[in-house]
Amino acid sequence: MYFAIYLGPIKIVGKENLPDINFILVAPHHYLWDAPVLAVTLVSTTFFFMAKKELFSNFFFGTLLGHLNAFPVDRKKPGTRSIKMPIRELRRGSKSMIIFPTGSRFSTQIKPGYLMIAHASQVPVVPATIKHSKWGQTVIEIGRPYFVNEAVNSRTKENHYQNLLDAYESIGA
Repeated sequence: MYFAIYLGPIKIVGKENLPDINFILVAPHHYLWDAPVLAVTLVSTTFFFMAKKELFSNFFFGTLLGHLNAFPVDRKKPGTRSIKMPIRELRRGSKSMIIFPTGSRFSTQIKPGYLMIAHASQVPVVPATIKHSKWGQTVIEIGRPYFVNEAVNSRTKENHYQNLLDAYESIGA
């Protein structure tokens, strides 16, 4: 309800690109409210996502994030759970994942975690962007899904990143 009042009506462009199976929604992280707005607005599936563990120490945010199916990640020492848990959940087929490939609102460096999760779980990657300028001017654009069929390693990582950047460019990011 807060987001409806704060943002106004949200326009969704490309909703037909959302697959009928579970998927990984990959979006740039610009706003504190990116994940909840995406999760609530795109109701074609139930989503889960990662959030930095520090957010869970606040009772209000921790409770909210728990209701939004978020799980904590230690960004300094992520561990294998950060990759294994999403892969297991995606393979089950009950939920889709929202992930921000830079890991933070303050970074532009793409990290390979989403690629490893997508490759291992064999679910499509769906690029998306949120553009917000003022009340009633919020647009979510959804690009065409694609699969990460090639293993992720130092040789292929740049090609994978370029695929994502091309997908963002195709939806005007």
